[in-house]
Amino acid sequence: MREMTRVQAGRMAAMNRRVWDTISDPWQRRQDGGYGWRFFKRGGSVITVEVHRLMGPVKRLALLDMQCGSGEAALSWANRGARVTGVDISERRLVEARKKAEIAGRKITYVRGNVVRLPFRNGTFDRIYTGGGIVGWIPDVNRWAREIALVLKPGGRFVYDCNHPFTLCITEGRGRLPVLARARGGYFDSRPLAYYSMTTWMKTKRRVAQVERNWSMSALLNALSGAGLRLVRVEEFPEDSGLGRAPLPGPWRRAFPVGLAMRWDKPR
Repeated sequence: MREMTRVQAGRMAAMNRRVWDTISDPWQRRQDGGYGWRFFKRGGSVITVEVHRLMGPVKRLALLDMQCGSGEAALSWANRGARVTGVDISERRLVEARKKAEIAGRKITYVRGNVVRLPFRNGTFDRIYTGGGIVGWIPDVNRWAREIALVLKPGGRFVYDCNHPFTLCITEGRGRLPVLARARGGYFDSRPLAYYSMTTWMKTKRRVAQVERNWSMSALLNALSGAGLRLVRVEEFPEDSGLGRAPLPGPWRRAFPVGLAMRWDKPR
């Protein structure tokens, strides 16, 4: 599989669960190198000031961290006083999240589940957060948005904090200049495409294909609006803001949008 190969959207969950279970150990060593349990035990946070501002106070509020992985964002919100639940598709990642929370002394509930079929009752959460490179892993952006709206309480708030969709279709070319990643189809190509990347990067013995989709800015906005949520604010950030990364050399780092953060409210 030299280039991305189209697969059925219904296969995304199973294939991506397999790849994350496969790379869990080396990925966790990478995560702990910067944000181990000691960092969170001291009250640390991986959430930027800009995103904290969008979310607002969370003390004693029920907060869901979607696609939580090993729980770095969940621990960050817990350190601000939220009652945090994390959901992720990979049980191996959740094992690491539970371990890290226990050692750090933070009480967080972790549940395995699919973001297009959340295992929670309607109106469960005051706040929902998702971020950290999650957008390409969403199987169906419209179902994802509807699930967010369903489990959010009336008057609740959803904050999206991720790579700008534009960065998902560029790669580093000669002279480190950004070029179109042709294998990915381009910004408007939302087909579910499978390729080998994570297991190659993590140098695992098994090569397992992952599946990602490009969701454009308009796809995200229309899905969340169509689910009945109200856009309050949207922010775009260049690479050197710390909100996202892209294969850009120094002079180009303020020329392209790299990070995207949004606040959406559910009407009462």
